[in-house]
Formats: sequence, structure tokens, C-alpha cells
Amino acid sequence: MFRLLLSAALACLLAFPTMAQDDRLADLDFEEAPIKDEAVPYFALGAGPAITFSFLPVDDINVRTKELGLDEMSGPFTMYGAEVFTAVGIVPNLRTAFSWVSGSSKVSKTITDPLALLPPTERTMEYAVSLKALHADYAFVIARRLIIAPGIGLGWGSQDITTFQSVAQRDWSDYDSISTAPDMYSSIDRSVLYVPARLSIEYAITPFIALRAQAAYNLPVSTGDWKGNHTATIANVPDGISIQAFNAQVGLFVGLFN
Repeated sequence: MFRLLLSAALACLLAFPTMAQDDRLADLDFEEAPIKDEAVPYFALGAGPAITFSFLPVDDINVRTKELGLDEMSGPFTMYGAEVFTAVGIVPNLRTAFSWVSGSSKVSKTITDPLALLPPTERTMEYAVSLKALHADYAFVIARRLIIAPGIGLGWGSQDITTFQSVAQRDWSDYDSISTAPDMYSSIDRSVLYVPARLSIEYAITPFIALRAQAAYNLPVSTGDWKGNHTATIANVPDGISIQAFNAQVGLFVGLFN
């Protein structure tokens, strides 16, 4: 009898802790805790070539081409260049860039002296523009590999209008003076300071290659005097001969893009 009571008491002592553990197990929550979806910070470091189509105004230049017996220039100007850019870690999604582009448009025609006193000459007018700029862009991440980046910058550059003509063949002895008829050379140029505003759409084909399509507008804020043959100050040059224009660009960049 004593052994039976002792066995029952031991069984009760062992059962109480087990029941307490079962109660605590019932209180446990085995559901998975939600995982925070943290955004990956935007990063880009790239460099590559770009082609810009610039719709520069040429109406006032074409007034002069007609006076010289040449055909009219037409747009857009095709400008070639490159750009390097990198994200700024201090400000999320902000990046800086440096770009440079240059291009020209040219019209030529063979001019014949109606009196046949001078040999036929090849007459040409060329309008060249060269631009550089520092940019600050803010990247909006639209999708995993797609961003839209509006930006603004500060740029500088030059405009150069050159007119020249010559006969098809010359002898070295002909060049015994500064001017040899009917040869002619004249150039006017000036420096410009401008603000480029732009909007870029970029898609990373791979983490190392990105494509760009861009629309931009250049607004001049300061211009230098027109200089003739790098010497004379030229007055009354039409205001319409300006770099203020809409631009479209496509580019291919290599680097590191998240």
C-alpha cells in the first residue's frame, strides 16, 4: 500500500511541470515575423559616348549664306561627345556629371566668275559649336533597372562661324602674301556661358551597361564679344545666332549601375 501511494505521489510531481510546459507552448506564436523590405540605395558610376541632335537657330546665318550664293543650313546639328557621372553618397539619389559635345554644319558650292576672269572657286561656310557643362541630376528609381533623372547645370563653350574659298589647285609660289585672289578666309567667334536643363531616361541592360535617352534645353546667361579673325570686335551680329535651343541625346555608358 505504501509503495502504491509513493508511486502516485511521484507521478503527480512529474505531471505538474509537463502541464506547465504545455501551457507555455500554447502561448508561443510560430507565425513568421514580417521581413522589412528595405530599398537598396541608388548608385551609379558611368562613362561613355553620346550623340546630341541640337536644333540651333540658323535663320540669321542663312541670310548670310544666301548673300554668299550658298545653300541654306538646316538642322538639327549632329554633335558628338561624352559624359562621366557618379552618385553622391551624402545625398541619396543625387549624382554629378561632366559632359562635353561639339559639332558643326557646313554648306559649300562651286562659284563661277560670270566674266571668266577668275577660275572657279569652292566657297564654304561652316558654323561650329563646342559645349562643356557640369550637371547635378536627381535619380527617381521607377523600376529595378529604370530611372528618370531631371537635372540642371552650368556650362561654357564657344560659337565659331568660318567662311573660306579657294581654287581647286594652287602652287606654293602663289602664297607670297597674306591674301591671294580669289582665296579668302574669315572667321568670327565668341565664348558663351549657359544653363542646361535636362531630363534623362536611363535603362541598365546589365549592372555594367546602361542606355540613355535625353531631352534638354540650353539657356545662355552670358556671352562674350564676337571677334573677327581673333582680333577685331564685331558689332551688330544678329541676336538670333545663339546656342539657345532644344536638344535630344542618346548615349551608351559603361560602369556600375544598381
